[in-house]
Amino acid sequence: MEYATLKEKIAADKVNRLERHSNYRTVFDKAIAEGLLAGQNHNPRAMKITDSFTGQTWVEESGMCGFAWVVVKGANKGFGHWLLKSGYARRSYYGGAEIWVSEFGQSYERKAAMATAMAQVFNDAGFDSYAGSRLD
Repeated sequence: MEYATLKEKIAADKVNRLERHSNYRTVFDKAIAEGLLAGQNHNPRAMKITDSFTGQTWVEESGMCGFAWVVVKGANKGFGHWLLKSGYARRSYYGGAEIWVSEFGQSYERKAAMATAMAQVFNDAGFDSYAGSRLD
């Protein structure tokens, strides 16, 4: 598109950028909502714990302890870059923008369910992403 002046081009670019960032925010908010819902609806397998010294036994209803995250590929452009600049993600060691799941205490299964749901929303919106998790 041709612009009469540089000032018009800059103004048009700003409008386009604000619209794009608004779309990114909508996708991010939807991913968080879907992820929280998935984590809340997931019923983790309870874990029976026995102290080897005292023989005391108890049940941990939230299951195993662990971590989960979502990586959005391409942190140097588009959605991944917006996540970093907005403070919602950090640079992943293996590349991309990494969103750490801090909800659900130490429940590995609930965190993993949230990360998986978030990655699905991002992929459905056209942003290449994947969920990761590990036990503590």
